[in-house]
Amino acid sequence: MTRVASPTRHVRQQDAATVLKKSQKRKLGAAMSKLKQAQAVQSSAKVQRDALDDPSANVMLLFEELRQKATPLERKQHLIDQVLAQLEPKLGLYARRHDISRVVEIALKHGSSEQRSRIWNALEPSLQRLPETRYGRHVVQALFQYATGEQRRALIAALRETLVRLAMTQDGADWVDHVYQTIANGRERTSMLMHMLLERDRGLHQLLVGSRDQEVRSGDNALDQLLGFVEEPFHQRLVACCRRQVEQILDKPRALSNALVHDLIWTMLSSSRVPFSEKQELGQELATRALYLYHTNNGSLALMQMVQLGDAKLRKECAKSFREVLSEVWTNKYGHRVILTLLAWTDDTVMLSKTLVRPMIPYFDALFAAAQNSGTPALIYAHVALLFLLAGETTRYFHPVFYRMVWNPYRSDQEVHRPKKDPQTRREEMLAVIAPALFQLVHTHGLSLLCDYRNSPRMGALCIEVCKHWQQHGETERIREWFQHILREAPWHASDAHTQRQRHEFLHQVLVLSKLFPEQIFPPLKAHASQLAELVNTNERAARLHGALQSS
Repeated sequence: MTRVASPTRHVRQQDAATVLKKSQKRKLGAAMSKLKQAQAVQSSAKVQRDALDDPSANVMLLFEELRQKATPLERKQHLIDQVLAQLEPKLGLYARRHDISRVVEIALKHGSSEQRSRIWNALEPSLQRLPETRYGRHVVQALFQYATGEQRRALIAALRETLVRLAMTQDGADWVDHVYQTIANGRERTSMLMHMLLERDRGLHQLLVGSRDQEVRSGDNALDQLLGFVEEPFHQRLVACCRRQVEQILDKPRALSNALVHDLIWTMLSSSRVPFSEKQELGQELATRALYLYHTNNGSLALMQMVQLGDAKLRKECAKSFREVLSEVWTNKYGHRVILTLLAWTDDTVMLSKTLVRPMIPYFDALFAAAQNSGTPALIYAHVALLFLLAGETTRYFHPVFYRMVWNPYRSDQEVHRPKKDPQTRREEMLAVIAPALFQLVHTHGLSLLCDYRNSPRMGALCIEVCKHWQQHGETERIREWFQHILREAPWHASDAHTQRQRHEFLHQVLVLSKLFPEQIFPPLKAHASQLAELVNTNERAARLHGALQSS
């Protein structure tokens, strides 16, 4: 029988260490299991205590009766007393919840002045924190709606104290934007802007906010006025403070979409005391984020100034940033001004055609078709850029203020980078991209364009400029064919005020066309001379057009 050799001493030590480790793991596992069990028991007990302390179940039963329209006002106020009796001690905490926030809103709506005062007193310590939550901001909005003058000032003051922190959060940014655009008056908006400008420098904030905010005029540039309040050595420090504030927001899209932030950026770019190099650097940082700025007045003005001050690289980045929202920018009340500025100031027409013009062709059909609908059609703003491609920078169609903003800003030649290529050449190169589609749409929807009276410049001007383009290129027969197509459905008879205004606008545009293209307009119009004669006594434009037709 062969004898098996016993393990060596080293092997026996390894086995003993392994056994010890396994024993320690078992003991540690048992201890952790007991700890988890104890924590679970404590958590269960806490949940039970919270369930006993949480009055939401009883409150929601009262809310179901409170929300009914058939419930009398006296009964509603009695129910509100019962609700407040249960919620009042911790109302600032409960108001952040979805269910309780609805209860507080309806209590403010139907409560008496005494009950609203009780709600205000319970929520006042939490005014700075409530707007940071998704549902708490709805409660604060209801407080604004039913607040007294003193309470309203307290709400604005509480908002100012946490303005920057709120603007950096998703829900808080929505609330700041709502207050700034719809609730705050001019003085309060200026005060909020000052807090935003000076937030990053405590010394300047303590020096200027509170002592100087009453001296700042709401109509003037706030940064220029603040720079006038401090000595020359502090100017660079103040500008750097504002710059740091903008840099903190660059990576936060929701905050960057805020109207208050747009005013901050416009204040820096329009300041006469901020160095030109500082404005250029700021523009380079914001160019790729232009899609967050176009939808407000000062945001679009800031973009227009960036385009005028920037170089070719900045203009290219700005145009490309609109790729995902291009149709919204073209049809926006303020965004179309940015499109027009890019078309007017950029030499690279190939880039503009690829990024701004050609991608819009699929949208034009729907825009022109919707022009005859009631309301404010999107083509009202989109057709301005098309009018520029056809007519150029003319004062005939563009308001003097609008003209100055786009083509003649108050800047020296050292500051702006004016395009080098001939303006007409640039326009013709971009127009060639969309000319076939545009001309076909004008031919199809010409009548609705000529009858539209809701905007300035009139959409009928688009038809006039297209006819001029045809005449310049020797295609006068297209004008005659187009006008014959228009006259088949002309609004000779009007049944209400709306159609009467449409007819008046149509006759006005035809009168303009007859002066520019008499040989193409009068021959088709003679077939409708009798219908025109019926309007001579009631419409001054019809009388003038009928007289011109007879003398032709």
